[in-house]
Amino acid sequence: MSDDPLRVVLDRDSVQGSVFCRAELGAPWGLRTSGMDDGAAIFHAIVRGAGWVRVSPDSEERPAVGPIPWRAGDIVVIPHGDPHVMSHSPDGASVPIAELDSPPGTDGLPCVRQGGDGPATSILCGTFHFGPMAREVLLPHLPAVLHTRAGDGPTAVWLDTTLRMIGAELRADQPGSEAVVTRLADVLFIQAVRDWIAHTDAAGWLAALRDPQLSRALAAVHGDPGGDWTAATQARRAGMSRSLLYTRFTAVVGESPAAYVLRWRMQCAREQLRKERTSVAAVAEHVGYGSEAAFSRAFKRHVGLSPSVWRARAG
Repeated sequence: MSDDPLRVVLDRDSVQGSVFCRAELGAPWGLRTSGMDDGAAIFHAIVRGAGWVRVSPDSEERPAVGPIPWRAGDIVVIPHGDPHVMSHSPDGASVPIAELDSPPGTDGLPCVRQGGDGPATSILCGTFHFGPMAREVLLPHLPAVLHTRAGDGPTAVWLDTTLRMIGAELRADQPGSEAVVTRLADVLFIQAVRDWIAHTDAAGWLAALRDPQLSRALAAVHGDPGGDWTAATQARRAGMSRSLLYTRFTAVVGESPAAYVLRWRMQCAREQLRKERTSVAAVAEHVGYGSEAAFSRAFKRHVGLSPSVWRARAG
C-alpha cells in the first residue's frame, strides 16, 4: 500500500529471512545460543509444545528480558541477535546449541534433538539479515524480544497458515522451495513488527504509525523525500493544523516534523549514494535540493563528510 511508511523502509532495504534448523525437544530440555556475531536477528516459530525464553543482551542499552512464556503458534524474534535461552521451564538448565549434533531431518533441515521423555516441543529456527537502512532506521527502535502470540484473531490465523506453508514447502523439497520459504520467513518478521507496534509502546517514528494522522504525514515524506515538505504541506497531508501537527509529532516521534524530514532525506541520500552509481547532483534532486552545492552543504552538516567522500568510504 502506498500509505504504509513501514513498507517504504522495508522495500528500500528488504529483510532476508531463512530457516536454518529444526529443534525436536522433549521435557526437560533447554537450549542456549551465544547470539549472532553479524548482527542478524534470530527467530523461533513454535510448531508444537510450549516453553520459555530468556534474553541476555550484549548491549547495556537493552536490559535482560524474561522469562517469557510461549506456546504453539507463537513467533519469538530476537531482533538484535542477542544471546538467549529457550527452555521447557522458566529457569530450566540449558546446553549450548552449538555443541549438539544436527543431522538432516526428513525435510532436509538440520535437526537438533535434546531433552527427555516428557511433553514434546518442535521449533523452526531461522535468521533475518538486514541491509543498512533497516539497521539504521528500524532496528534501533526495536526491543530485545518481539513476541507474537497465537490466539483467535486474524493474526493467529495468518501465523498458523504461514507456518503450515513453510512446513509444507520444507517437506515437499520442490524446485523453488527455498525461495518460497525465504519469502515466507521475510513476512514473519514484518508481521512480528506490526503486531508489536499495535500492542506495545513503540518509540520514535514507529510510534507514529498508531496515529492515523501522523501516519499519513510520515507516509507522504517516506514516499517522496524530495517533496516540498513545509509545515503547511505536511499539515495538509495529516489533516490537522500546523500547530497541532508540530505539537503531536514532536511529542510522539521525539523531534519536530522539519527535523524528521531532514533526517529522512539524509537517510535516503546515503542509501542512494551507497547503492546506485548516480551523480551527486541526481541524488540532490531526488531528496529535494535545488542545487548540488546546497545538498552537499546540508549533507556535510548532517553526516560530517561530503557526499563524494562518504560514498567512497561506504563503498
